[in-house]
Amino acid sequence: MKKLFILITALLVLVSFALAQENSSTVNQTGDNQTATVTQTGNQNTSTVDQTTTNSGPQNAEVIQNGSTNTADVDQSQTGGGNNTPANTAKLEQQGESNTGTQYQNAPGYNSGQHVDAYQEGNSNIVTQTINGGYTNSFNADQVGNSNVATQTMSANHSHGNIDQQGNNNIATQELTGSNHGYSGGINIDQIGDGNEATQTFSGSGLGHNQRGDVWQEGNDNDAIQTSHGPDNIANTYQLGNENAATIDMDGEDNDSDVDQLGDLNQATIEQTGNTNEADVYQDGDQNVALVDQDGNDHTATVDQYGRNHAEVEQSGGNNNDATITQGAPGAPVSNYYQPHYSGDWINGAYIEQIGNYNTAAISMIMSSNGAGIYQQGDANVANQELGSHQHKTTSWDRMGLDIDQIGSNNNANQKTISSFGCYGIQGMMIKQNGSNNTADQLSVGGMQSTMEVTQNGDGNDHNVDVSATGKPSPVDLPFAHKPAGDFTQYQNGRYSTASIDIAGSNNHTAQYQEYTSWGVSGHNYAEIDIVGNNNNAAQGQIGEFNHSTINITGDSNVAATSQTGSGTTEWDGNTGTITQTGNNNVGSIIQNP
Repeated sequence: MKKLFILITALLVLVSFALAQENSSTVNQTGDNQTATVTQTGNQNTSTVDQTTTNSGPQNAEVIQNGSTNTADVDQSQTGGGNNTPANTAKLEQQGESNTGTQYQNAPGYNSGQHVDAYQEGNSNIVTQTINGGYTNSFNADQVGNSNVATQTMSANHSHGNIDQQGNNNIATQELTGSNHGYSGGINIDQIGDGNEATQTFSGSGLGHNQRGDVWQEGNDNDAIQTSHGPDNIANTYQLGNENAATIDMDGEDNDSDVDQLGDLNQATIEQTGNTNEADVYQDGDQNVALVDQDGNDHTATVDQYGRNHAEVEQSGGNNNDATITQGAPGAPVSNYYQPHYSGDWINGAYIEQIGNYNTAAISMIMSSNGAGIYQQGDANVANQELGSHQHKTTSWDRMGLDIDQIGSNNNANQKTISSFGCYGIQGMMIKQNGSNNTADQLSVGGMQSTMEVTQNGDGNDHNVDVSATGKPSPVDLPFAHKPAGDFTQYQNGRYSTASIDIAGSNNHTAQYQEYTSWGVSGHNYAEIDIVGNNNNAAQGQIGEFNHSTINITGDSNVAATSQTGSGTTEWDGNTGTITQTGNNNVGSIIQNP
């Protein structure tokens, strides 16, 4: 009987202790100058604070909970439209596991300086912060531990928020509506750990036009999404780790986007609609993908990638667009990168497409199996491509090799590739220009079986030849050896290569040069120029053996000149040159030297 009494007594003590762990507190305050402080220790505690004022004097609430599975709810409401200073403050501190904190402030009109602060230490904690109305408000949430969730929602002006999470598998979400956010520190999310997610949404416009946002994540499997609506927005994402993905979507004027990712399997997407946008993507690692889409005027997009990258920039509509893609450097693996579709097409990295006026596009890739494409529609466009290449091959023109398409007048396109002698170089270089007063030049040094094509449809296209009608010699005065001084449309230094120029129009000037300067002088190159129109002049120059040149011109008052220097005495082991002219007052000249 005594043992039974002792057992019952012990159970009652345990039950009493357990019940003591489940505390509940409620604070209701109505009036001016309110202050509430709640401190709870133990598990499964509940704290509720409700404060209401008619706009005279501040509201201050602080809840501190130590333990697990605790719940805290702070609700501060302010009526009237006055300027209540000092403003309301809500603070929350929770230490333990699986705690939940909710903070809500309502301060309409010109009530300013509302502040919400939360600190949670432990795992599987949740904090939700909401501010409705007012201006110059601020959020702050600090979470230390794993699998924590932080959400900030604000409908106010001149405000900012901050979330700082340290641990693994954390999720942070910020949403600010209103105008002029970013005062006193911007909209920030900082996460350190694995498997983090960050989302920012801030919208609005007004006097001052000050929007901004920052996401910084360090760890693996991070995801960051930033969305902004309004003028003068700035969004930044920096991620260090593996399998990161960053998406920035901004709608408005004077937007600025920046994504920096260092690690493996990164993806970055920036979309901006509006005027005077600027987007920067820098990725260092393997298998990075960067997509930039801008719609509006005065855009600038720059993509730098080192690794197994592929990049696309499309700017559609508007004037004064600029796009630059550089893949490979500083130290410097590139492989930008083959995307198999198993339909016979090769799609490697770096494509720029611009529709508008005064566009500038540049692609530079150093080594590896790169592809490049530039398409520009408009006037006064400039396109540059430069690839250092080794063992490049292609089965089609689809995204492989170099490709520039320009529609309009006063355009300038140039392509350059350098490859190892005796290896296969860029096998596809293509420039298409539809318009007048355009300039095109292609340069390829090294490699074998390279193919370059220039197609021009229009009048007054230039690379200032002349070939002075023709009292010989010119084409441009051989011997070249890595040409470039002087004007040229095409220059190839390689073997078993093909260069072709196709022109429809009048008053055009074009020049074509081929040589081979390694392992003897054997060239086996082929050059062809086809022109339909009047008052055109064309020059071909070839150095080496077993080269073939052809010029076909239909029209009046055209001038054509071919010069070949090499060795051989028959059609089969020497050089061959052919000029065919149909029309009146044409002049042609062929010079062949051993």
